[in-house]
Parts: sequence; C-alpha cells; structure tokens
Amino acid sequence: LQCVGLLTAGFAQANEALVRAGMRDWLHQPYRARVCELLPRLLPLAEETGVLGVVLSGAGPSVLVLLGGGGDAAIEPQLRRRIEGTVAEILPLRANASGLEAWSGGIQLW
Repeated sequence: LQCVGLLTAGFAQANEALVRAGMRDWLHQPYRARVCELLPRLLPLAEETGVLGVVLSGAGPSVLVLLGGGGDAAIEPQLRRRIEGTVAEILPLRANASGLEAWSGGIQLW
C-alpha cells in the first residue's frame, strides 16, 4: 500500500522520484517473472536513466515500461534488443490530461 501512495503522490505532483519509488514491486514480480519471459528481460531497464519503472501489466504477459520526460529516444534501442527473439512488440503511448495516445498505430485510448 505504501507504493500505491507514493505512485499516486508522484503522479499528482509530477515528481519522478516518487513515481519511481511507487513503481517498485518486490512482492509479486519475483514470482511472476518465472512465467513471463519479458519481465526478466526488461526489469533491468528500471535502473536506467529516464526509466521510472518496469512492471508486469495486470496478470501479464504485457510489461509496462514507464519513461520520464525525454527518456524514450535513449531507451527504445535497448527495449528492441531485449525483446529480440520474442513475439513482443513495442506500443509507445503518450499520457496527457485526456488519456493515452498511441503514436505508432494511430490509436487513441480515453
């Protein structure tokens, strides 16, 4: 519950340090990493500059890599290398006050 509070406060205050702290999951992800091949490949990115967190999305198999301002250009090549050999694809989303917008597919999620 502490992480939820940090994550909520981080988004409300636009504070990347709080968001980063709120994105950490020590309880569930170590167990889920055994059955989701992308999670162990992508979790190390959480320590990279510009990355606010890497988490399993729902029950999986999707993995969310949350980037801070301007982090996408530097991280995308690393993401592509880490998912090489899998059936995964990268779907970049940009958050704004209205919702999420997918840049690559022209999809808007509200």
